Amino acid sequence: DFKMAYRFQSAPTADQIGRDITTLKMALQPGALTDTVSYLDVRDTFNRVTAAILIFLLAFSVFALGAVALIIANVVTGAVIGSYREIGIMKALGFTPLQVVQSFVAQMAGPALAGCLVGILIGGLLSQPLLNQSTDALGLPSGFSFAPWIPIVAVSGVLVIVVIAAVTPAWRAAVLNPASAISLGTSPRIRGRSGLGRLLNRLGLARPISLGADDAWVRPIRGGLTAIAILLGVATLTFAYGLHGSFNAYHDFAPLQGQVIVERTALYPEAGLITTLKAQPETDNVVRVDSRTMSVSGASAPVQGTFYEGDSTRLGWLVLKGRWFSAPGEAVAASALLQDLHLNVGDSVSGLIDSQPVRIRIVGVTFDPDNSGRAFIADWSTLAAAVPNAEASTYYVALRPGTDPAAFARRIQATQPDFLNAQVADFGASSFGILESVMLALVLVLILIAVVGVFNTVLLNTRERIHDTAVLKAVGMTPGQIVAMVAVSASLLGLVGGLLGVPLGIALHRGLMGLMGNLIGNEMPSVALNVFDPLVLPLLVLAGLVLAILGAVLPARWVARLSVAEVLHAE
Repeated sequence: DFKMAYRFQSAPTADQIGRDITTLKMALQPGALTDTVSYLDVRDTFNRVTAAILIFLLAFSVFALGAVALIIANVVTGAVIGSYREIGIMKALGFTPLQVVQSFVAQMAGPALAGCLVGILIGGLLSQPLLNQSTDALGLPSGFSFAPWIPIVAVSGVLVIVVIAAVTPAWRAAVLNPASAISLGTSPRIRGRSGLGRLLNRLGLARPISLGADDAWVRPIRGGLTAIAILLGVATLTFAYGLHGSFNAYHDFAPLQGQVIVERTALYPEAGLITTLKAQPETDNVVRVDSRTMSVSGASAPVQGTFYEGDSTRLGWLVLKGRWFSAPGEAVAASALLQDLHLNVGDSVSGLIDSQPVRIRIVGVTFDPDNSGRAFIADWSTLAAAVPNAEASTYYVALRPGTDPAAFARRIQATQPDFLNAQVADFGASSFGILESVMLALVLVLILIAVVGVFNTVLLNTRERIHDTAVLKAVGMTPGQIVAMVAVSASLLGLVGGLLGVPLGIALHRGLMGLMGNLIGNEMPSVALNVFDPLVLPLLVLAGLVLAILGAVLPARWVARLSVAEVLHAE
């Protein structure tokens, strides 16, 4: 057997390629051309797998960008609000409101631009190893590659967020009279006690708890942005947990688990291979496999049919509806084929295999990601009725318990290395490892972003209320109570983010898994969707609480060590 890359002068469609292949077969000796694979099939398979991966990467990227935007807006807004006293002084010196706004926009844009440049450089360098791996896998030349539009979009997006976040609070302060701005900067006006704080106080809880509940939403916009950042972190963590569960479920229901696939060339007689396989003491079951294309009237593309001879019920295919085939003429198919041909379980369809009529009856729906789900599986007798002299080119070998599949495959391969190709069945499950590694890295980044967001919010709140905190310490509140007050404030934000983030993550998981199923032409089985353990969900909610407390540790320690005399020296 030989494989040859053959290029036609023009091959834009599958139909034209099919006609050209027919012409080529007629020009060759009978049997000279045994099988063909179109570049369109290879391209569609590659694009389908790539699209499925990009769905998840895009979801994580949107979450990451959203969280980063919230952090930028929170930091910039807090910095401007913390500069009300300086704004009042600028107004007293004669600055106009527009000049004040321009000044603060320039102050915020400078560090933002510097951060963008450093981030672009670091991101470009860190992306090169991954890009080199991808180019090597595709056989493309490797080297430093960087699209110039990426830094332009990144810098523009960050600057727009910075400008919007800086203009709003700066303009609000700039239109105040100088005395009011200075007064707000020295002793900012804080809203009265919240309803939650009053309720906790009536319940007789410790004062640090009720005071912390008040502090959580002392700045509603700031608190809301922080809660959303935690929400995104928890939602991402929940989504990643569900995705990991779905991948594990796929490992469980993927067909041919622990089996060996043996492929032979036409130069090696089938009888000899069957004898060799059945003679092995580890062999438990052998299934002969052949694939043929069936032309069906009304189908958007030729339908791929796979035919089994042997105990195919032991191959492990997951049947979503109906049952596995058990008689000649019966078949199971993926959902995309049924949708394409407008069929349901129990319907029949006719077509041509090697110019011979074939009629199959659909008795079940299976999960088959190959061929974009436009394929069916039937018994060998269905093929033999149209092609009596058909021979198998592939063999599925089920092994006895305790057998090492890799060692078995190597031994079979060694018997005829020039005519056989034996390998352990994978069915695409191993490719999930790379995707899970990328997901883990993105989850860690989003968790870090959420922690930084909490840290920034708590730090700004404690600095703004430093006068009130000093008074509380002066009247007897201990450092431990101060830490508890700050922790309660952050914990409320974390609890809100956790309670809202978990259902969002579950909904995102179900939606994207369903979308991935549509891309590969299959209905996603419930076993891949219902992967959330009820006992784990409360822990995911508490993850928001943990993120909030981690972000509040340093500001809480700082304010607990505060010197009352230093803060109140002007009183």
